[in-house]
Amino acid sequence: SIIASQWSVADRSTTTLMTALHAGLRRGLPKDEALRQAMAGVRKSPATSHPYYWAPFFLIGDPVKGGLYGQTPSLSKLDSSQNVGFNVDFRSVYQEILTSHLGVDGPDVLGASFERLPFIRPAAG
Repeated sequence: SIIASQWSVADRSTTTLMTALHAGLRRGLPKDEALRQAMAGVRKSPATSHPYYWAPFFLIGDPVKGGLYGQTPSLSKLDSSQNVGFNVDFRSVYQEILTSHLGVDGPDVLGASFERLPFIRPAAG
């Protein structure tokens, strides 16, 4: 598994998050649950409750259900720049991560509801 960040992160809050993550792993938590709990811990602090501090991290590996979601892109339907058009609104991906993995109200965070993409296995517990 790999944990990656979608943007540059703050050193202090990331240190807190990673310390909590590794503590959870040492306690025997599955990787996805250890990350979820670490993110929730950072989110609880008033100083780091903004998603900038806890939301950029994602886990690639164990909790992800492999496969294709949405329609297969068509090479005959290119956009004006000759790029393959997308068939999945990426906000659906964010909503699924927020709702299924982080346990927060995805539509409330995003300001709207999007198609569900069940690509994350349910959290252990």
